[in-house]
Formats: sequence, structure tokens, C-alpha cells
Amino acid sequence: MHHKCYTRSTSNNILSDDFYCPKCVHLAVTRYNPFRLACTSLSDIENSEVDDTIIKVDQILNNCVSYNVKEFNKALYSQMNDFSSLLFQNIDGNKSNFDTFAIESHRLNKKFSIIALAETNEGPDSSSLYQLTGYNSFYQNTIPDKRKGTGVALYVCDTLSATVNGNVSHITEHLETLFVTVSSTTSPVTVGVLYRPPSGNVNVALSELSDILDSLPKCSYLAGDFNIDLHDKNSTIVQRYEEILLSKGFFPLISLATHEKPGCKASCIDNIVTNDVESIVASGILTDRISHHSPIFQIFDRNLNSSKTNLKYKQYYDYGKPNVNAFLNTLEYDLNNNIIDNFTTFHDIFKNCIDRTCKLETPKCSKRTALNNPWITPGLVGKIAYQHELYDKWVKVRKVKCKFGETENKGGTCQCPTCCIKRDKYKKYSDCRRKVKKDRRNVQSKFYGGKFAELHGNSKKTWELINQIRGKQKRQTKPLFTINNEKITNRRVIANEFNKYFVSLASNLNEAYNEIGELVINSLPSIYDYLPRSNTTSIYMHDCTTDEVSKIISELKNGKSSDIPIHVVKASSRIIAPLLSVLYNECLKEGIFPDDLKIGRISPIYKKENEELLENYRPVSTLAVFGKIFEKIIYSRLYSFFQSQNMIYENQYGFRKNHSTSHALNFSVNYIESCLDKKQHVLGIFIDLSKAFDTISADKLLSKLDNYGIRGNANKLIASYLSNRYQYVSVLGEESDKLPVLFGVPQGSCLGPLLFIIYINDLFRTTELGKFILFADDTNIFVADECKIKLYERANQILKLVQLYMKCNLLHINIKKCCYIHFKPSNRKSGVEHNEEEHVLTLNNVVIKQVKKVKFLGVIIDDQLKWDAHIRSLNTKLKCEIGKICRIRHIIPEKLYKEIYYTLFESHLRFGISVWGGLSNNRLEPIFITQKKCVRILFGNREAYLEKFRTCARTRSRDKQKLGSDFYEKQHTKPLFKKNGLLTVHSLFKHTCLLEMFKINKLESPAPLLDLFHRSPRRTDRFITPTPSTSFIYQSTKMWNDCRNTASKINFSTSTNLVKSTLRSELLSIQSRYDEIDWCELNFDSKELKF
Repeated sequence: MHHKCYTRSTSNNILSDDFYCPKCVHLAVTRYNPFRLACTSLSDIENSEVDDTIIKVDQILNNCVSYNVKEFNKALYSQMNDFSSLLFQNIDGNKSNFDTFAIESHRLNKKFSIIALAETNEGPDSSSLYQLTGYNSFYQNTIPDKRKGTGVALYVCDTLSATVNGNVSHITEHLETLFVTVSSTTSPVTVGVLYRPPSGNVNVALSELSDILDSLPKCSYLAGDFNIDLHDKNSTIVQRYEEILLSKGFFPLISLATHEKPGCKASCIDNIVTNDVESIVASGILTDRISHHSPIFQIFDRNLNSSKTNLKYKQYYDYGKPNVNAFLNTLEYDLNNNIIDNFTTFHDIFKNCIDRTCKLETPKCSKRTALNNPWITPGLVGKIAYQHELYDKWVKVRKVKCKFGETENKGGTCQCPTCCIKRDKYKKYSDCRRKVKKDRRNVQSKFYGGKFAELHGNSKKTWELINQIRGKQKRQTKPLFTINNEKITNRRVIANEFNKYFVSLASNLNEAYNEIGELVINSLPSIYDYLPRSNTTSIYMHDCTTDEVSKIISELKNGKSSDIPIHVVKASSRIIAPLLSVLYNECLKEGIFPDDLKIGRISPIYKKENEELLENYRPVSTLAVFGKIFEKIIYSRLYSFFQSQNMIYENQYGFRKNHSTSHALNFSVNYIESCLDKKQHVLGIFIDLSKAFDTISADKLLSKLDNYGIRGNANKLIASYLSNRYQYVSVLGEESDKLPVLFGVPQGSCLGPLLFIIYINDLFRTTELGKFILFADDTNIFVADECKIKLYERANQILKLVQLYMKCNLLHINIKKCCYIHFKPSNRKSGVEHNEEEHVLTLNNVVIKQVKKVKFLGVIIDDQLKWDAHIRSLNTKLKCEIGKICRIRHIIPEKLYKEIYYTLFESHLRFGISVWGGLSNNRLEPIFITQKKCVRILFGNREAYLEKFRTCARTRSRDKQKLGSDFYEKQHTKPLFKKNGLLTVHSLFKHTCLLEMFKINKLESPAPLLDLFHRSPRRTDRFITPTPSTSFIYQSTKMWNDCRNTASKINFSTSTNLVKSTLRSELLSIQSRYDEIDWCELNFDSKELKF
């Protein structure tokens, strides 16, 4: 305080326990510190621990300082370098401010360990669009049906290991929280972010906060926007808030104002609270803001486990064009001048030629660091810094009072020198802010525009860039794992432990069956009890040709190999194809699969939860390229034989040509509806198998193959293929030792899935009491009966038989993920009603949960078959995709907009549409509205839309300030659909339905669906219409009959491509008829379709 002011003052005012005269009070810095007076009477407090804590908190609050970024970098660089740190920012909408926040983060000399954001207005689905370089993000769900004022997120430095703490992370309309647990060298550190919506009930929020603080361990830090002003000392809410914090052992660290709007009183509503005061090194706020909230931070002395993830990758080979050409010449010479009498010799020569021509004498080391925001330039960072300087200059003058009473912070209309300066400073700041925003967009567009220009014509690379923009990239694995309760950082050890874990999964599951006892095992049925009568026809593995081998090589996907780059194999196809055909034929003849081709490379892929635990990773396998070629040769012969012998179960829809999830869904729905029409109850039982591909027994599989006709050398070849297999794990730049694979079929192969569906091909023979619908390892059983009691008895009997089958075949049911739905017939008159509790399904004496809805092969099916749950889920997904499109639209060339629409939006809309799309237009309206929004965003007049918002309504004349219907009128989408040749959701349903029906009848597959279409005895191009419903069978049959034109040349001998294009053209024509601007019902009427 000023001594002169104090001596002259007659009435001193107390503000934050300091005395100021009335004239100087506006210069005071308001500071929150309820502990200051307590520190003056420490002698009254006997507990020395409390004394130390109060002193520490008092010092933290008094030393809480505001910095601009320059001051922060200079004053706290050493602390940021030596300790851990946390930054909190109320971002006020990711869409508006995230890019600016990303630029601001580049201004810091040292990045924060953890960044917490509130009011993101985004959930986990769109989190990939908002990534910061060097951080992993964690997003909480937003409040349902709330577009603004919701959402919290945490960004944890990618060198740290963090796991979401679900016990205290929750979301209600009153309080939103998200917590992660970060590994530390001493004890784990819990860090959370909080947002209290002002619209919620503050008392309920405080109660929820109290429960959360009770559950937090020691070393916890919670940053957030509490929306409780600590500077309002007389508030009862503040008093209760303080009582809750102090009673739980938590203390606030921020004492300065954190929120300020022009013309409004500054308030301290953002804060960081902790129960680990002893570790706090510094706290404060940053004055360089991107919203009305100032960023707040803390630096704390906790040694978080940090490990470098930017690994150095060693490049041992150079496959440039000159080296590949040299390799081809060397290979051709060596193959012509050596005797190649077996595959091992060929393989050795091939690899030797690569080593001689492409291997580097000294390996190159390179770092692969993913850049989420590579478009941020030093110039852009400098412009942001200059914008803050102009803002600070305006802030200094706006507080000066006008002599003539003008209260407008921007200067208003007053012509006094003070107000003129205010207007000038604000105009400079406003113009700069507007220019920076425009420059940011231009820099992004220019950067990515150049990238897209470089990739012109390369579709694969173009989509890799689009996915990078979308933030869709692999998460780096950290070299820190907890194995047997020990922290392991040795990368070689981690690789070996991963391999041991993956190999042991199947063995452990199968050993669990062995532990049930010899008596029980002997009582199990034999696999031959389920097999059909032995097939009298045996397979003949005919020789492959050079053309067949060349075709297979040309169809291989680049990058899908564990040993030799596929593009090198493709380049050498002309040289090696004739020799490979001879060698493969020799292997077919002798029944040998070369050992060199039976080694798999495993890459661990993170799934969810704790990143330090091996069980939270799944293995992805890649195989030797010459092994993949041989597998395709074997596959074509096996599959052709099974098809010719009609061996594969007709309701197996997985991994089969002309079979899909839509076929499985449509058959299932038709079966349920037909049973309900007969007034029968239906149970849909959905069974989940654990590691189904990995646990099957090779001996049992070979026995089954022999029964189906795969005998002699063919059976010997499959036995060779399955035996002596090895795998190794490649992770963190290290490769593990090789370990033998004792069970299962190889993943990443084309032959493995075929062998699996043959392995479970006899599952339906366990019982005839129910209908089995299979899609690979997805096992679904439907049981029907008029009597509910008999229905459940029958279902439980089926489950017992299925469980016996699974044990006999070393397959394992994951009971926790199994469930069932009870479909009940409508308007059924029943004599006696039974309590639902009396009817349960059990598996292994464990009750299976009953659900009202379940995701069945990607589509949510409900017990009423109304599809409302799926429509809601799909609409949410489509809106999320629109958000992603909005985010990336302005930096992607317009010529790619259609491809973006088809890939990111229509692909989701089309999936399973033949199953649920037969609803009325009214029920499809939410989907159609979302589709129209997407079309407007991608193909609409963006400039005309933005022109409405160029100026604020208050700046217009009074007669134009009221916004009428013209302002809110949206651009008509009918011309946009027509111009770009896009089908509406109604037309997509018709197109998919008719095309699927055409293929089923043309190809006569799948047989179960073909049997549901009944040709008219009078006109062979028409079908008998079944009972009306929304199902695929009825809808497609009705549309086909309605659209048949007497002059039509379309029939089931017409090519599929011609039908597809003709149907699309006709649907587009119907969409465009009648009114040119507005949609009408006739645009969606199937009766209008004639072709």
C-alpha cells in the first residue's frame, strides 16, 4: 500500500487483509487466502503437522503469480525442467479454440506433463480430431443432448503411463469429472479434471464432489472450472465448498482471478485442489488467454515414471529403385545358374540376393515422431504472441475511467482522448485477432494443399494423409510394463514376456479343461458323435500354373508380410513365378509345407485400460510372403471341394464367398418374425467364444478334415501346415526369441479362417431343438415355442449340449459376454402368466443375462424389432462423422469431397441398411435430416451461409436486428443431391435391397435366403409377396414386383454391374422429379421405380 495514502486516509477498506485508500483500491490485486490470519496465531495451534500445512498453503496462495508466456518461460523454465507440471484451461469449445490452443502450446519452452481441458463440447468419438503433439488424450462423454457447456479431457505426456480411473470418473448434469492414474517412482499419482455446469444444481454438485474427494487416494490433484467464485467471501456456497475441501484434506492452489469478461467483475472460479500440498513447487495463472478463462498451472515435486517413446528405428535395407533393379538382375542370374530342387534352396538364394544388393553396410537410424499439428509455423506463433501484446495494451487503457461518464470498455462514441485511445487499441487488437484466425486457416490449407498435390494420383498415400488429419494413427507402445508386480523397462525382456504371454493364452484355457478331472473328460462325447457320415469322395489337389501364381502375387497387398517386402516380390514376379509353380506343385505332391514359411511375426496392439499390463494388448500376426502365396493355392482347392460337396453348414455366413453379415441378419430377422407370426415366443441366445481361433486342436481338426474327404497327401499337407509353427514378437524396436505355437490356426492367413469354420461345421448337429446362425466364431441360437415354460426348458437343454460340444472340441465360452433376448408375440392370449424370475437361462450353472437390446453383427437388435435403438445409435455415429468432416473439410481439396462422403459417412449409413431400412419415412426422418446436414456441409454454398454471420445483429439498423425466417432458412438439399449424384437414405435402402435380392437369385446363394423367395408360377420374373412387414424379404419382393416394367430387359442373367448402374440411375431420376427445390413423398415411393 502507499504510505502517503494510508496516512491521509480517514476510512480504510480491508481487501484481502490489506489496507487501501478509496482512491487506490482499484489498483489492488484481489487474492483469495483464508489462511493468512490463521498464520498470525500459530501458537494457539498445538498440532505441528497442521501448522506446517497451513503455512505451506498460505505461502502457495500468497506466491500465486500471473505471468505472460515470455515471463513464464524465463521465470519457471528450470522448475518445469526438474519437476512435473499440470495446466488447466477452460477452452470454451474445441471447434472454436483448439487450434489456437495448439499454437499457444508451441510458445512454451517446456511442455507441461499433463494438460486438463474443460468445456470441450466433444466426447471420445471425436477426440482423435483434437490431438496435441507428444500427448495421449483421454476424453469423458458429454452430457446427452447438450451441445455446449459440457465435456472434459486430459492430455498426458506420451512418455508417461496413464490409466483412466473409472471409479471416480463420472458425468451428471451437475458435475463432470475425469481422472487418470499416472505411474510414479514412489506411489501412483491421480490427476483429474472437473467442470461444474452453471445450469446444474450447485448443492447437488458439491455433494457429488464430496463423494469423489472421499474416494481419492493420497497424491491426488484435481483441476477444473468449479464455477464457484472464491473472491465472494460472503457466499454460503463458498463457505460450504471450503468446508468440503478442508474436511477431506484438500486445499486450493490458485488465489488470483481466473475469469474476466469485459464489463464484468473478475472472479476466481477455476482452481486446482490437492491433498499433496508438500509437493507443490509453484502455482499461478497465464495472462495470455484464448477464452474468458485464464490458464492456470501448478508445478509439483513428484517423479513421474517417464520413458522415451520416440524410438530410433534402424533401417537395415534400402529398397530404392536402383537397388531393386540390381536385385532383379542378380536374382535372375543366380536362379539360372543354380540347381533349385527344393523350396529351402530357392528361399535361401532369394534372401541372399536381397542381402547382397539391398542390405546397408551401416544401418541408418531414424526417429519416427508423429506430428499432429505439423502446419504450425514460427510465423503463426509470432502472430499469436503479437495478438496478446495488443490485447494487454487494450486491457491497460480500458480500466481508465472516462471523465464524461462513458462506461463502454471499447471507447463507445465518446470523443475524449481517453475513449479515442480505447477505441484505437481495441481496433488494433480486434483486427489482429481476425487476421490471425484467417491466417491460421490459410496456413493449414496451404500446408495440406501442398501435401495433397504431391500425392496426386496415389490413392493409398492420399488416404494415409487424410487419416493423419483425422488423428487416426497407431498409439505408440511405451517401454514400461508391470510384469509379476515389477516395473520392467528392458525392451528385450518386454518382447520376450509378450511372446510368452501370447503363446500361453491358448494353453492356459485348454489346461483348464484338463483340470476338470479324468472321469469327467472320459464322459465327454467324441468328436465323431457330431460328424456326419464319412464322405466317400476324396479331394484331388491339382497342380498350380505359372499364371495362377502370377495372379496371386499381383493381388497381394503391400506391407502385409513378415520377412520380404511384397513390392519386391511383385517386381520379381516374372522371374520367380515359373519356378514357384514347380516348387509349390512338389510340395502339394509330397504333402509338405516348408518350415521357413511357418514363422509368424506378432505385433502387440493396445486395446484399453492400463497400458502397463500385457493382457491389455492383442496380438496381430503377419506371415512370410511365400507362405501366403502357397496358402492361397491350397485355399482355392479346399474351398472348391467343400462347395462342390456341399459340406459347409448352410447358415455359416463368415469367410464364405457371396455370404455377408447382412445375409445372416436378414435370415435371423425373418426367422424371428415368422415364429412371432405363428404366436410363438422366441429366444435369441448370443454366445461369445474366448480365443476361438487360438485354442483349436490340430489332431481334432485333421480328423474332421479326413471325415469330410481331405485325405492322403492333402491331409498330410494340412498337418504339416499346422505343425512346427513358431512365432516371435516385434515391439519397441526389439524382437523376442521364437517360441512354438501348440494350438490354433494361424491368424493373418487366408487358410486359417477356412479351417476354423470347418472345425465348428458340425456345431449345429448338437441338437435340432434350435436354429444356429453362425458368422465365423459368432455363435447365435434361436429357439421358438408357443409355451414359455417349454421354451426355456428347451433353451437350457440346448445350452447344456452346446457346452458339451465346446468342451469336447477345446472351445471356450465367455459366459460374461453371453446374453439373450426374449421376443414375445403381440396380442397373445395366455391363460396363466408366470413371473419372469421363474424363467432363466444358465450355462455351466451360471445365469446368462437377459437384455432388451444387443449389438448383433454390427446392428442393434431390440426385443420389439422396431430398430429405434439402432436408429438412435446410428444417428449419433453419423453426427460424430459430420463433426469430423467439419473439422477437416477446409483443408481437403474439393475434388476429394465425394470420396470423403462415401467413405466417412455413407459407409456407416449403408451398413446393414437392408435389415433396418424398411421403416416408414417418418421414422427414417432423423437419419435423413443428418444426411442433409452432411451434404450441405460438403457440397453447399458455404460462403452464403457465413455471410449471415459477418456482423453482429446489434450493429445493424433497428429494423434489421430482428432475425426472421429468411435468416434461419437452410439451403435446399435436393439440388445438391442431384448435382452430385447422391442417393438419399430411402434410395440407398431400395438400391441395397434390390441389389442383394438380385445377387441372391442370380448366384443362388446363400441357399437359406434363396429358399425364402418364391417365384410366381405364372410369371417367372415375379415373386409371391409374403406377409407385409419391414423385413428384407417382404420389402425386396414387393419392390421387385412393383418396379417390373413390361418392356424391361433386366433379368437374372443380366450382369450385376449393369443392374447396379441402371438401378442407381433410375433412383437418382426419381429423387429429382416433381418439385426442383422441395422434397415430396413421391421422391421416396418405391412404386415410382420402373426398370
